[in-house]
Amino acid sequence: MMFIAISIDKTDAGYQAALREFDESELPDGDVTVRVSYSGLNYKDALAITGKAPVVRRFPMVPGIDLAGVVEHSDSPSYVPGDRVLVNGWGIGETHWGGLAQRARVSADWLVPVPDAISERQAMSIGTAGYTAMLSLMALESHGLTTDSGDVLVTGANGGVGGFAIALLARGGYSVVASTGRPVEADYLRRLGATTIVDRTELSGPGRPLGKERWAADEGGRRRRRMRERTGHGSARHCRTVHPARGELARHQQRHPAPRQARRSVEPPGRRARPGLAARYEPRGRPERGPLRCR
Repeated sequence: MMFIAISIDKTDAGYQAALREFDESELPDGDVTVRVSYSGLNYKDALAITGKAPVVRRFPMVPGIDLAGVVEHSDSPSYVPGDRVLVNGWGIGETHWGGLAQRARVSADWLVPVPDAISERQAMSIGTAGYTAMLSLMALESHGLTTDSGDVLVTGANGGVGGFAIALLARGGYSVVASTGRPVEADYLRRLGATTIVDRTELSGPGRPLGKERWAADEGGRRRRRMRERTGHGSARHCRTVHPARGELARHQQRHPAPRQARRSVEPPGRRARPGLAARYEPRGRPERGPLRCR
């Protein structure tokens, strides 16, 4: 059976990305074949397609670091045809063909059942960004963060992870401070749940000796960490950063998959969710940003 996918190749003619037709026999090794319904379009996918960064490690490659779909064939006892599944991480789109295709073949160990409460479209609307934000929040809470700890700062608030972090924190009862370089988006951030908006330039200057901490925790990303490493500046100076003071920097990069226990713990109620946690963050309504349709 033939299917269409984005194909990236590197030849003497240069780095090229194009729509191609493949036969299923060309799919990489794996024990489960999935008919892809949706895939998110992530920043890493854009870097892979344009060749702006060395994301792709093998050629030819099908990009797409996440996907949701329906099992068509399985050699694993864990899944049967008709099961709805999703996957992110595990090197898909980098070293193993990913989700920007109509078909994918992966290891059963990489798959997670799509919860009955959400559709495949919703799963990819949440996608890698929502998954990352939730893992970050769980890390903060595991280090003692509570709603009584104080305001929580979210840097990169207009990004995918930042937006989900604001919504999850606000839904959990936290007071959220959103840092952004686009103050024109303040109303959008408040609709997500931010109570205070600060300009990111406020965080980039040198701190004062013995300065007072301003936030209980900081959910941010790679850009802020690089800034601190190069200049010694950044929002970390304003936050408590060790467990006894109930603060911790939560940074999660989707370079490697989380342990299966962690992946199970963020599933919605009805699928082994952590008691008292998932119910507080149960999604309401339809996500604002839709995923890429791949069927």
